[in-house]
Amino acid sequence: MAHGNFDFLEVELPFFLTKSGESQIKFHDLWHTAASIMLNHGIPVIVVSRRLGHAKPSITLDIYGHLMVNAQMEAAQLMDEIVTPIEWPLNDPLMAPKNHQLLDIS
Repeated sequence: MAHGNFDFLEVELPFFLTKSGESQIKFHDLWHTAASIMLNHGIPVIVVSRRLGHAKPSITLDIYGHLMVNAQMEAAQLMDEIVTPIEWPLNDPLMAPKNHQLLDIS
């Protein structure tokens, strides 16, 4: 039962949406919105997939993968920050490791 309480979703929700003037919104629209929000806020695909009731995360990726355009850049930036957190100024005597000569880069 991936979609939760069907009485509310099929009977009460349409009633509330009609009263609010939003009768064109369907449950499936809300489902896609929820998936988009989760993915855009960094919730792992495996978690989103399970919340949506998909049999495999690949189904979620096939449907919503286009929403993850920034994921590659964000992953690269994060790895850069993790792997190279410190920038060493070249030829700074205060920053040179002890017992090592400074490089002549001129």
